[in-house]
Amino acid sequence: MAKIKHGHTRSGGYLSPTYISWTSLKQRCLNKKHIRYKNYGGRGITVCKEWKDSFENFLEDMGERPELTSIDRINNNKGYNKGNCKWSTRKQQQNNIGSPIKKSETDFFWRNNPWVTEKEKESLERKLIDE
Repeated sequence: MAKIKHGHTRSGGYLSPTYISWTSLKQRCLNKKHIRYKNYGGRGITVCKEWKDSFENFLEDMGERPELTSIDRINNNKGYNKGNCKWSTRKQQQNNIGSPIKKSETDFFWRNNPWVTEKEKESLERKLIDE
């Protein structure tokens, strides 16, 4: 068994938010059975070789995932690579999509997404109440 060097996976099944973002983007682009493959890999969105083959390279390029953010492609027609990705909030990402998403749909996604931490969900709830 390979020795984990980056500390983003631990015994007991813990995966860091940064590690989850990395595995998720690879699944969307590379796994034809993934529910969202048709919107990513199915339309030619790729993962650069450096990231596909190494979490350490992804971490070095992107840094730790800040709270309440997810990976965002600057140009939605290009793939995942250092020059085309940044960490963005939900609101920032909504400004970078081709078609608008209804607030109720994004709220449902964030509340029911297993990768969003409880702290992030609580923060989202506070923001929604304030709006």
